[in-house]
Amino acid sequence: MNPGARRGRERSGAALLACALLALGLGAGPSGVRADADAQAAATLPQFDPAAPMDPDTARQALAAVRDERQRQQARWALEGFDCYQQFLLNRCLANLKAQRIAIERRLNAIQVGAQQSLREDAALRRNEREAQRLAAELANRDSDEQIRAANRQAWEERQAAARASEQRRRDEAARRTPAAPVSPPKPPS
Repeated sequence: MNPGARRGRERSGAALLACALLALGLGAGPSGVRADADAQAAATLPQFDPAAPMDPDTARQALAAVRDERQRQQARWALEGFDCYQQFLLNRCLANLKAQRIAIERRLNAIQVGAQQSLREDAALRRNEREAQRLAAELANRDSDEQIRAANRQAWEERQAAARASEQRRRDEAARRTPAAPVSPPKPPS
């Protein structure tokens, strides 16, 4: 048998095997990969809904859970990436892994953003409450300051009135004590 013919049959056999594997659907198509990745992402941290508002304690728990899950997923992705290099269809395996990673990261990011938003809103609410208390105290002080100013103004007006009365008495008394100047007779016209 001709060695060249044998090689050609082996090549065509390998090609036929690859086509058969693809036709059997060993790897899901892009839409199937995306659906699997989305399903796996939805199963990641199902106890946290990124769209629902969270109380501060739940938000802190969500941030810790996201951090832990992200570390766990990164370790899993590293192992699965290594396993992909052991497979015949390397690029398909890496593409599937990438699709899963993107979907899971999207979910983790959504949970993280929702938790951080809840914490920011809670901090803003507490800051607004403190500011409202400060303004109420300032307004109360302003009212008491107005009362103090009014009392001081009244006391000042009373002192001014007393000072004017005292000055008038002093003038009257001084006018009484000074003898009247003798009236000199008018001079004759010259």
